[in-house]
Amino acid sequence: ELRTEMTRMEDHAAWIEDQFRKEIHELQERCQNQNERKEKLTELIAEATKPLLRQIDDLQASNNAKEHIWESLEQSLKKRINESDESLAHLSQQDVDQKIHINSLESKLKQLQTTITSKDSDIALLEAKLESITSTIEELKEENSILITQSNAIKERNEKISTESKENESRLLQLLSKEKEKHSQLIQQFNQS
Repeated sequence: ELRTEMTRMEDHAAWIEDQFRKEIHELQERCQNQNERKEKLTELIAEATKPLLRQIDDLQASNNAKEHIWESLEQSLKKRINESDESLAHLSQQDVDQKIHINSLESKLKQLQTTITSKDSDIALLEAKLESITSTIEELKEENSILITQSNAIKERNEKISTESKENESRLLQLLSKEKEKHSQLIQQFNQS
């Protein structure tokens, strides 16, 4: 009966250990898949962000250049307007020509301002895309951290089960040794009688 109990306990402990090994193996596979997915996404993001960053730099450089042109043009227009105002009292026909020219320059200025506004919108859109990509990376990092934590917890549980199994095996061996000793004593007593 003792041997049967010991065999049953050993089988149960072996079954528990086998279940935890399967669970650890599944978690390790999931971790590996997540790491591979993370590496692929990191590579894709790196490749995707390079042209986006270059485009943002180009747009910012273009925007800065156009702002500089706008400032220069504004200064030039103010200067020309002042010069035109000085000559208005003397040259009525020239006044008309100057007004036409000023209207043309103002139209060009409005077009530049519209272009700058459009470029600002493009930059904002690219920045939003970059922020979305960054958020996805953070989510993957958090998911990977959770899987690592779960894997560590399973390892600790497996080590605890393994320790308990060894302790149970040691106790069973001690009981078996005592039973063998009792059996030997009974045989000796029987032989002596």
